[in-house]
Amino acid sequence: MDGVIAAFEAAARAQGIPPAQLKLQRGAYLGLPVIAGAKEALRDLAQLDVDLFILTKIPSGNVYAATEKLLWIETHFPELHDRVIITSDKGCVGKQRDFLIDDHPEWANADQFPGTIIPFTGDWPSVVEQIRIGLRIRQAMASAYSSTVSSLAPATTPAATSQPAPVPAPPFRAGMWIANEHRLGRVRYVHPDGTLDVVLFERDGRQIGRVSPALGGPRGFEPSCSPEGWAPIARPAFPMTKFAFLHDLAPPAAVTR
Repeated sequence: MDGVIAAFEAAARAQGIPPAQLKLQRGAYLGLPVIAGAKEALRDLAQLDVDLFILTKIPSGNVYAATEKLLWIETHFPELHDRVIITSDKGCVGKQRDFLIDDHPEWANADQFPGTIIPFTGDWPSVVEQIRIGLRIRQAMASAYSSTVSSLAPATTPAATSQPAPVPAPPFRAGMWIANEHRLGRVRYVHPDGTLDVVLFERDGRQIGRVSPALGGPRGFEPSCSPEGWAPIARPAFPMTKFAFLHDLAPPAAVTR
């Protein structure tokens, strides 16, 4: 809330006091101005396939803060008055599919949020665009995964006089470039059960190999990954922007090695 939809630091500057002092004052949250563009941005986000919640932490030593924040939201964003989560640990809230917009993700354990963290710098149109693109990526990947699973569905048994049905190509193959919402990778090996060994890469082209604990296993690749959530992409041209590979999503047959 503070610093994302409510201009807390601007209010502190206007009063000529540090934010650490303002947050302890009674009435500090009642008169905060709304950050420019916040109302329009939340209206735009409400049109997307997302559920909006306000996540906030109350300061220690101010027993009025929680009530004041709820009253502020009731005044400025009444449509969200029953969608407020107050917690001292933002890392324990949400799921992998969720987005967290936060001006200080290094505070309140927010950097442990399980979903996608979008650092807020005051540019609401950019935030809305990032979420819109992120949702498009998910939809494209879900579609790609669905189509590859469908291609493996058993064909109807042909009549004895007809030609044998062609065997569908596997959805992933060694050497194929793939991506999910957070990572780029190249398939190293496809196991008989469909799981993948994937060599992981940063968007600048740096090979990172593996991100999960090795525990005595391979370090150069992520072993036995579920194919769900991954989609084939064209060979990437490094370095890449955060969402550049959205435009490279391609059906397996069109992928170049």
